[in-house]
Amino acid sequence: DTVPKRVDPTGGPPETLATVPNAAARSGAWNGQGDIVLGSWGGGSGGLTFSLDRTSLNFTFEESTLPPAQTVTATATGNYSGMLYIGAVVEGQAIDPNIPATISGTQGAFQIRPVANLAAGQYSGRVLLLACSDQQCNNRIGNTPLAVSYTVRVDPTLKVSANSVTLNAVSGNEASAQV
Repeated sequence: DTVPKRVDPTGGPPETLATVPNAAARSGAWNGQGDIVLGSWGGGSGGLTFSLDRTSLNFTFEESTLPPAQTVTATATGNYSGMLYIGAVVEGQAIDPNIPATISGTQGAFQIRPVANLAAGQYSGRVLLLACSDQQCNNRIGNTPLAVSYTVRVDPTLKVSANSVTLNAVSGNEASAQV
């Protein structure tokens, strides 16, 4: 089993982040090798739900800088048995579509950050977090997608150009050019 660290950046099918084989030991935690156990198991996906620790993100920073990522934690409760795929769809242009995710027990932590080199301005949109039973994410699990709205404010900074101006002046007279 492989455990990719990111969701698909194109909004296409998510990569396999974790699988839950039917024959896996049901220890109640992720074994670090692709198996995840989401609580008690009875087969099927009846009653599996996800909750988020926050549903909005706000970023404010200056041009040419990048703020640290903010974490959104999803917690799963209920029963599920089978393959589990996660993914994210970024709506809008200000969030980096490469969203690292870490699974621990019944929780997934998603690291969300703005894209680099945004022009000054205000941006908003949503990130939709998905849990699916198929790689194409046609069969959603539980109550996904889960929406996380975002606002990104990029403040302008003073920019200095490399152009030069030659000035000549005699004391008491105006300069030979405007600055």
